[in-house]
Amino acid sequence: SWTRSLGGPTSNRYSTLDQINRRNVSKLRVAWTYRSGDGPGNVQCNPIIVGNVLFAPTAGKRMVALDAATGRELWSFTPESAGKALQDIPARRGLTYWPGTATAPARILFACSNWIYALDQKTGQPVPSFGENGRTPLPTGGTVGGIVWKNSFVIPGYLGDVFGFDVVTGRQLWRFHTMAQPGEFGGDTWEGRETGANCWGGMALDESRGIAYVST
Repeated sequence: SWTRSLGGPTSNRYSTLDQINRRNVSKLRVAWTYRSGDGPGNVQCNPIIVGNVLFAPTAGKRMVALDAATGRELWSFTPESAGKALQDIPARRGLTYWPGTATAPARILFACSNWIYALDQKTGQPVPSFGENGRTPLPTGGTVGGIVWKNSFVIPGYLGDVFGFDVVTGRQLWRFHTMAQPGEFGGDTWEGRETGANCWGGMALDESRGIAYVST
């Protein structure tokens, strides 16, 4: 499994699987090709794999689940998109799988426009108990994949700040200003307000300490 874009909580992009190695990689051949057929564009998102299912966005702003062995489409979901801004591309640079609990179903989490969506892993339908019918507001939009620590889904905003949400209910738990506001610690070090200070390439988590590392 590869349950988070960039390769797990630490974003180290590394797998311990060794079936493919330097001695046999030259013998790889294409087993299947999936064509979404829903429009032009590029996909900058590293897909994730849970069990034998691959989850990824398409160029046409859909989210799909594919049989990882055959490429057969299992389900498709089209989130509401506000326009053509970068944050309006679903899971533009990442998505996250959460395995769920005895009372909360497993879900695929990603940002699109000013929302975080939670889709049922098996059906691709929004999880109704998450936020408002499967989505919750993300004030500054988002593009990169978030991380889950205990019950918190931590995700950076595309237009700044970092947010923590309850992974089960979608309720916002906290908000950290990446540009310190007047009166906050470090606020006097900003000599001119600007938009940005966003997490462009991804974030990492130290699970043992519960610390999120967010580069801006």
